[in-house]
Amino acid sequence: MNNEEALPAAFVALLREIAGDAAEQVLAGCTGDRCPAFRANTLKAGRRALCRELAQAGIVYRPHPLSDWSFTTTAEGEARLKASAPYAAGWVYSQGLASQLPAILLPLSSGVRVLDACAAPGGKTTLLAMRLGNGGAGITACDRAPGRFAQLLHTLRLLGAHRVQALRCDMRRPPPAIAAERWDRVLVDAPCSGSGTVRLDRPATWQRLSFDYEGYVASRVRIQTALVERAAALLAPGGLLLYSTCSLDPRENEGVVRHLLHLRAPLEPLDLSRWAKPFGASAGPGLRRFRDQEYGEFAAACLRLWPCREHEGFFVALLRRRR
Repeated sequence: MNNEEALPAAFVALLREIAGDAAEQVLAGCTGDRCPAFRANTLKAGRRALCRELAQAGIVYRPHPLSDWSFTTTAEGEARLKASAPYAAGWVYSQGLASQLPAILLPLSSGVRVLDACAAPGGKTTLLAMRLGNGGAGITACDRAPGRFAQLLHTLRLLGAHRVQALRCDMRRPPPAIAAERWDRVLVDAPCSGSGTVRLDRPATWQRLSFDYEGYVASRVRIQTALVERAAALLAPGGLLLYSTCSLDPRENEGVVRHLLHLRAPLEPLDLSRWAKPFGASAGPGLRRFRDQEYGEFAAACLRLWPCREHEGFFVALLRRRR
């Protein structure tokens, strides 16, 4: 059995359908090794002090052009990192480059009110808090499941985001403390099929795609559309809604954004094409069509990352509520 045959047939067929001539390259990104990544946490320590500590611990790493805080390492470097004092102290956070992207590209300014609607385990929330400073004041982070909410609380404490307000709730039915407010920024990193995270050497990333793939995706889309509908209703005039998934399936990505735009909500897509540059040939615009679905011109403003050695597959769209 070759590597491709070991993966779920429905996943491979989908990938070939959407990636076209680049399918073999994208499949290689799912079946080969992936370079571990991490980021600095300036809520706890400056970049220079962190780099000095990493060098003293013998950790090999490389800066990545995504941001001043982003780094890649080796499998051995990752093991050393997770056993190091800076890691235990929350000076660094192990986080894939694609996962860092939403919290890096979301425009922020002093005094904005930010709602992270699906926040656990807290990597994106704490990166937003780091960018805003002041311990993350102005950020509210939500998650529904008790176990994941506990992860979120742990990450906030460890990384020093002590002024983030954390609420355990389902953002499809937000509590009055959230629903009564209008938010300047809403991040929906939605629950998804996870098809962009598939790694041949990690069966947990693809075994769930082996059983009724179409039904599983349909169930994710129902959750995603409910979340973005609610998020759009919570936006202040001029506010920004960032929608992201670690899925490759267009129905979870461009399809959800199209659904939101077709509701005639006062939203307009913002162009993310400049954010493709740090990722090179593995990044590109959204898909304009899939099977019998025509998504239209807005897809060109979205950003797709195809899985490769450096990062997993990802999708990001940024929408602004008109004033």
